[in-house]
Amino acid sequence: MASSGGVSLVVWQRGTRSVYDHDILAARIRDDGTVLDATPRVVVSRAGNQSSPTLAGGPDGFLVAWQDGRHQVGETLEWDIYATRVALSGEVLDAAGLPVSVLASSYQTYPRALFDGTNYQVLWGDGRNSSYGDFYGGRVSVAGEPLDGTGVRITPPSSDYKQGPALAFDGTQTWVVWRAATGSYDERFYGVRFGKDGVVKDTARVPLFTHSGQKTLSDLIFDGTRLRAVWAEYVGAYGLKSGRFETNGTPVDGEGRFLAWGANVQDIPSVASSGGTGLMAWRDQVGEEAARTASIRIQPLNADGQPTGNVRVLSSSTYVVRPAVGDGDGIYLVAWGEGSSSHDIKAQRVRPDGTLIDAQPLTLATSTVSGPASIASAGDSFFVVWEAAGSRITGVMVREDGSVSSPIPLPRPASSSQTQSQPKVAFNGTHFLVVWTNYNGDYDIHAARVSPTGQLVDATPRIISAAASYQYEPNVAAHGDFLVTWSDYRKGGGWPELRAARVASDGTLKDPDGKVVVPNGSMKRYAQPMFDGSGFTLLWQQGSDAFMGPKLARVSLDGTVLTPAPLDVWRAEDNANPAGMALLAPHKAVIVYQRFDSGPGLYMNRVHGRVLSITPEEDKPDAGSGDAGLDSGVDAGTDGGGGVTDGGSDAGTDGGVDAGMDGGTRPDAGATVDAGTTVDAGTDTPEAPEDSGCGCSSAGAPFWGFLPLALLLRRRRARAS
Repeated sequence: MASSGGVSLVVWQRGTRSVYDHDILAARIRDDGTVLDATPRVVVSRAGNQSSPTLAGGPDGFLVAWQDGRHQVGETLEWDIYATRVALSGEVLDAAGLPVSVLASSYQTYPRALFDGTNYQVLWGDGRNSSYGDFYGGRVSVAGEPLDGTGVRITPPSSDYKQGPALAFDGTQTWVVWRAATGSYDERFYGVRFGKDGVVKDTARVPLFTHSGQKTLSDLIFDGTRLRAVWAEYVGAYGLKSGRFETNGTPVDGEGRFLAWGANVQDIPSVASSGGTGLMAWRDQVGEEAARTASIRIQPLNADGQPTGNVRVLSSSTYVVRPAVGDGDGIYLVAWGEGSSSHDIKAQRVRPDGTLIDAQPLTLATSTVSGPASIASAGDSFFVVWEAAGSRITGVMVREDGSVSSPIPLPRPASSSQTQSQPKVAFNGTHFLVVWTNYNGDYDIHAARVSPTGQLVDATPRIISAAASYQYEPNVAAHGDFLVTWSDYRKGGGWPELRAARVASDGTLKDPDGKVVVPNGSMKRYAQPMFDGSGFTLLWQQGSDAFMGPKLARVSLDGTVLTPAPLDVWRAEDNANPAGMALLAPHKAVIVYQRFDSGPGLYMNRVHGRVLSITPEEDKPDAGSGDAGLDSGVDAGTDGGGGVTDGGSDAGTDGGVDAGMDGGTRPDAGATVDAGTTVDAGTDTPEAPEDSGCGCSSAGAPFWGFLPLALLLRRRRARAS
């Protein structure tokens, strides 16, 4: 759109008979809003494509330019640049089109136009000299005469891909600014000046905003004093930036300033429960934070699974990975990895209200392969395991007083060529059981017991599964016996089964072949068992490599599969993974997971959760139980300047998406609410999940929160006859 003499002209391209035949249409709008052309006017309709229109307003009308395919043969790249003048009356003055740049065996595309006070200027992308592309430009007089032949080369030679351009006339000259891309997601902005006389003023490109980063140029304006560029820049999420520079090319704002940030990137959630409440942790990358400064954040959950208290940021000065939460007797341990290649393991002990016990994070290990892989507790002490250098499973005890034991290597086979990975740990009141994947040509599941004080009980690994082909991604839960789960490929066909086996407290394997919990037929990964009050609930991700969704099944204490078909926690189309699960009360669990959220203003991974009622097999609900989940979610705001708590309150939501900014600058850390589900041990399936969200604030006292979790879908019990 452009304006002239109290009238605006809007132009667009319209497809007609085929994808290779677009025309350019236009309509005028008076400044008072009156549409002057109820039927659009045809600016150009020739054979082939006329597309990508641009226009500029002059003293008594407009110049419309476009890329034109009238000389194409088939799908060749022989695009040319044509233009026409349009009078204020709407009359198209150059019906055949003005040949701004017509050049055989080359392409001229995506024109941009402006008026420099004397002539129109049109600039475009041009492929006549280089596979990397250049920008050319030419002037067109108000009388409709092209003044510069097939165009003047604007950009000096360089071996980078040029995208744009954005144009602005500063009263004397036209600044042409473009994005130079190296192909490694590192773009820089350069410019040159193009004079009213058709001469390029700069023999070398002028560096404007050349800091490293992934950027997309949007626009350029002249404010009467300086030029301002506007662009999107990726810092974990896209944010909108702008930066000014003088008419001589001197930058004013360095790397530019953020105007707004995209939504937080949230991932890798973990949750644990103790005494009927919970604590969750996740990795969060807010606004302008680079990936290396993403932080681990925690928040308590009340007995209903609702966020409560403050969101706290755990201190770290480097790249963080893999947060894990373990619960003890009235205390939690949150551990995470730090470092981009090898990972040091840090940890904080946390009270149920979310306050930190340790003034500084505890250091559990340095230079690990995996970071913290799993945590289990024996009262007020915790056992943390990970994959150490050399593919060996190692752990430490974090004692009640905050001291950390010496490393405890788990046993390995005599052959040093065998490797260990993917450790998990659980405690049954007598021993810890650590399970892991052992590789010796194929993958098997091994285990060993450790005493509550950190003494190795099994000097030789116990074999849980050594069937043909691969068994990997084990996990373990405990209630008297241990239940070990894993992904099993012994049946072939490219898809694993989920199998489970019980291990007695004395280490006896009760199910040597394992029991099939979920048969093969699709990709299944990251199975996680949990004692649910009367049996075990199994949570995993299932789907394709591209789209995974969390599912549930139940297994009795004697190993009997109670769920004939898996139950959906969230649809795979949203690629929901990985998941964490904790028991708030018998048969009441909270599940957290990351999923791709395509809601307004999001379009990235966010952390979500659900509170679920797990119906015991002896207490099945009647058909149609449950009501619409109740959303009482609140928003977290963001860290108001580096402190340990988040201080922002939010300005409302759109379907769970928060519009508020903390202090007008930072986005909030809120997340969307997922409705609850009633899970039946029999054949019932959960109601279709749906999202609902609420961002709330109260005068004088902001609500705090991070992960709004829907209240349980209340079950109607079968009434006595």
